[in-house]
Amino acid sequence: MPPGLPARAERLFAAGHAANLEGRPALAVRKLRAAVRLADGCEAEVRGRLLISLAWAEAERGRVDLGLRLLDEAERLLPPAGQALLHAQRAVLLRRNGRNDLALPQFTLAITGLAEPIDLVKALNNRALLHLDGGRVGAAREDLNRAARISLRHDFTAVTAMVRMNLGYLEVVAGDLPAALGTFAAVRPDYEHLLPARLSNLAVETARALIAAGLFGEADRELATAVDQATANGQDHTRADALQARAEAALLAGHPSAAADWAAQARADFTRRGNRRRAALADLLSLRASLATLRPAASTSTAARPSNPKNPQLRATAGGLVVDLKQGVSGASTSTSPLDFTLTSVNGPAAPKPRRGPFARPPGGTPPEADGRQPAGPKSADRQVAGPGVAGLATAGREAAGRQIAGPDVAGPDVAGPGVAGPGVAGRQVAGPDVAGMDVVGLATAGRETAGRQVAGPDVAGPDVAGPDVAGLATAGPEAAGRQVVGPDVVGSETAGRQVVGMGVAGSGVGAREVAGRARRLSWKLLRLGLAEDALVAMLVAARATVAERPRAAGRMVAGAGVPGRLDRLDTRLLWRLARAEVEAAAGRPGAASRELAAGMATLHRYRGRFGSLDLQTGASVHGRDLARAGLAGAVRDGRPGVVFRWSERVRAQALRLPPVRPPDDPEVASALEDLRQTRQAIRAAEIAGQPVVGLRGRADGLQRRIRESAWSVRGAEGGTTVASLAAVRGVLGETVLVSYIGGGATLHALVVDRSAVALISLGSMAAAEEAVVRLRADLDTGAGRAMPARLAAAVAAATRRDAAAMQAALLDPLLGLIGDRALVVVPTGLLMTAPWAMLPACRGRAVTVAPSATAWLAARDRSAAKLAQPPRARDQAAGGESRMAEALGRAAGYRVGMAEPLDRIAGRTERLAEPLDRIAGRTERVAELGDRTADEEKRAAERRAGRTVLVAGPEISRGAEEIAAIAGIRAGAETLAGDAATPAAVLAALDGAGLAHLAAHGRHEVENPLFSALDLAGGPLLGYDLARLRRAPGLVVLASCELGLTEVRPGDETCGMASALLAAGTATVVASVGRVADEAATDAMIGFHQALAAGRAPAEALADAAAGTGFVCLGA
Repeated sequence: MPPGLPARAERLFAAGHAANLEGRPALAVRKLRAAVRLADGCEAEVRGRLLISLAWAEAERGRVDLGLRLLDEAERLLPPAGQALLHAQRAVLLRRNGRNDLALPQFTLAITGLAEPIDLVKALNNRALLHLDGGRVGAAREDLNRAARISLRHDFTAVTAMVRMNLGYLEVVAGDLPAALGTFAAVRPDYEHLLPARLSNLAVETARALIAAGLFGEADRELATAVDQATANGQDHTRADALQARAEAALLAGHPSAAADWAAQARADFTRRGNRRRAALADLLSLRASLATLRPAASTSTAARPSNPKNPQLRATAGGLVVDLKQGVSGASTSTSPLDFTLTSVNGPAAPKPRRGPFARPPGGTPPEADGRQPAGPKSADRQVAGPGVAGLATAGREAAGRQIAGPDVAGPDVAGPGVAGPGVAGRQVAGPDVAGMDVVGLATAGRETAGRQVAGPDVAGPDVAGPDVAGLATAGPEAAGRQVVGPDVVGSETAGRQVVGMGVAGSGVGAREVAGRARRLSWKLLRLGLAEDALVAMLVAARATVAERPRAAGRMVAGAGVPGRLDRLDTRLLWRLARAEVEAAAGRPGAASRELAAGMATLHRYRGRFGSLDLQTGASVHGRDLARAGLAGAVRDGRPGVVFRWSERVRAQALRLPPVRPPDDPEVASALEDLRQTRQAIRAAEIAGQPVVGLRGRADGLQRRIRESAWSVRGAEGGTTVASLAAVRGVLGETVLVSYIGGGATLHALVVDRSAVALISLGSMAAAEEAVVRLRADLDTGAGRAMPARLAAAVAAATRRDAAAMQAALLDPLLGLIGDRALVVVPTGLLMTAPWAMLPACRGRAVTVAPSATAWLAARDRSAAKLAQPPRARDQAAGGESRMAEALGRAAGYRVGMAEPLDRIAGRTERLAEPLDRIAGRTERVAELGDRTADEEKRAAERRAGRTVLVAGPEISRGAEEIAAIAGIRAGAETLAGDAATPAAVLAALDGAGLAHLAAHGRHEVENPLFSALDLAGGPLLGYDLARLRRAPGLVVLASCELGLTEVRPGDETCGMASALLAAGTATVVASVGRVADEAATDAMIGFHQALAAGRAPAEALADAAAGTGFVCLGA
């Protein structure tokens, strides 16, 4: 406290200083102004120190220029020896006002002159953020590590927490999101205890990392709370920063109108505060939102959305089946920049109750039926179906003063080094993670730019670049390739829907011309302000708005924009690839355009490989949504089936190519999982008893958050599966046909592959196909375990037959001439992932395997330890099969798009294969070898591979004990867990390394958090997150329960749910239901399935014989 103050002024200063530390700048301004008035007669140095504190409070209220004037006045009052604190505070305010070039020398003066350890720690912290603005990660890490050592030595617990959080932010900038998310989770308890008023800043930084990972819904919830807290605490700077990030989140989530609103508010705030850089970045977001709105309203073909494209929920009525569309929005993110770092007190104001943002999905759901394999009592969330809006790649950025814009126009994937920044770290001139405000005992900073960065040279070509026969680019309409089963994590597209040489690019007309002009002018403005990366983004926006009418001018814009550097955001690098591809397509060079898109997808996959969490691996695909959509649509337009296959495999289910990563043993996570089980049981009991559950749900949400955050911090592993080639898939198909469904537009296509030929078939409306799937699943749920009057039962049965026929007409009838009576491997897209194939008349008795991709099917097939080999076919059947499809192609000419490619023609054409030819040949030889074995020999070999059998019966299954007893009679020596013995811990221990596991229990698919989908056991549920901790996943898992075959389908046809968790962990085959199933039907089907399996049938064949007309599907291989 400044010496020599009158007693009342001392009290006012103490109150103002405490308010500054607690993050309540409005109160601090009132108290400190009063103290300054009372200090008129005091010594000049006393008044100067008061003005330093007041300057910080005024800056926090958004009056940065006033704060700088107060510091100028204080400088005249303070002696030279007392000005180090003033320099530190001025540096903070200059950075907050976007004048980083002036802030750095001020920090240097401060750090060399500060004597108090606490002040030195804050100055080092804040200078580190300035270094990060300029891309100087090493210098920033050095400052932060030094600050941490001093803080720990002097036991500055609150400041230590802030420094640790900024180290997390450093990892975001460096591109190590698992490390960043782990740091944010670890420091949260300290913030809750020591810095409650700064929790909004921590939430913002966590959300930025989640945006970078593609988890917009999760980020949204963080940010909606953060903006409320900043508003309640009077943190105007944090609030303005949050508004800008909220605009970015809305743009990425496909809500350009909301993005424009938030950006306009942010721009007004920054303009009022005199921060031209941040105002310009808000302009860039507004501009990108304008470009996105030029696209015609997306006729997204998600099933059953006649009136609402958000989140339809299924509802059965006595008169039939309808789709109940319930609006659900998944919260706009509000993000403030890395924290502004005045110390906050232990007893800061309580955080306001979190409010769900404008994109938040509503809770809801219908109660399950008591008779089905779904728990009695209310269900946490019903199935929802959301179709993606398509959004572009948001940026808003780091200042890059002195960056070289010119650079070679080189194709090939970006090579991401260890220091590559992640996507969505937008608006780099933001408030800095935890910035310390020097209010006599504190200092604060703002603003992140990237100063002094040079653009890296040409990108080095990578392995995933399309070969010379890759087709050009075509758009199949405004929808994106991957449909969703719920989930707001959808990137929108900036494409306005116009086709230029087959690629969807920004539309022409007055709107596009106006956007292009504004974008060019903004690009030059951003460059003058030192924001070179954002200048590049603005020029790319201009090019994309121009290419439809003036492709050559657009090409000049892209070339002049420069080449993104290694430290530039992922979304900037992917947007650059997309713009280059659009220019190449418009110039009539489809092969070059396709190579640009393939290079971008390769960059994204390398980025995805850093994550060990299935949640993050699947979420990251959203950043490549536009690239995938353009590449796949171009392949369909090209029409060559081989090209379509290559692109479809490149863009779908890429997370399953990564090796499974087991998280480290963590007693805290194990404890949280156990607590969550007990809490869920308590919720269920309270709901059944009609008691309030708000407190219990809050506790469950907190536990789920801890578990998810722990998973997010797990790093990825080296290696993984290469994308399968068409030749490799054909080499092992035998008498099976693979049908890969291709979405991405208004029209659904099917790629039909057997060992002799391949054909691309146009099937018609994607919307009709998806609606048929939704309706048939609703029929399935309506009829499962219900005791209905005869008239209603007859109506439901008629509806089921009608909807099954509609689904078959949309998906299979045009293909039956090619497929014949052969077994199927189905690779669905979007909502087709949840289709009940066994309910189709054409699939009764037919072996159907559902796989996320042909690559995933091939990998699962190779590693399968539990599958039983199919009996060898007669040689005359095999010989006839080679020509069967080729002959059928002539009959199917009315459906055909593209052409059939006989095997000898493909063999004669040079292809860029995803794996060496010798490996393909080796696999083919193994298949031939299997055919020479006798059925008995193959059965014995498969049984040896299968290993242990584990049978589990959960509670409240009416015939559960009978079911596993019957299966135990079929499977001699099986390990059985039932009743009180079937606890989650015992079941997990038994599952580890098992060959075959059968679990008969109530199941719930969790829409909000699919990896918390649950299988009810004695003592609590077994969760999807539990399965990641298996050291060796079972070879074959049967989930004899309701709806655990459902999955959230994210962009890129990435799947997330209980079955997905098993497949990702290494299980080769999962049998599960995509809907409700009655106990009686489940028990009979499962006994029949195991009888057929024991007789030597493959899982899909066994299921076809036993579970016809049910929702059970065979997933994987």
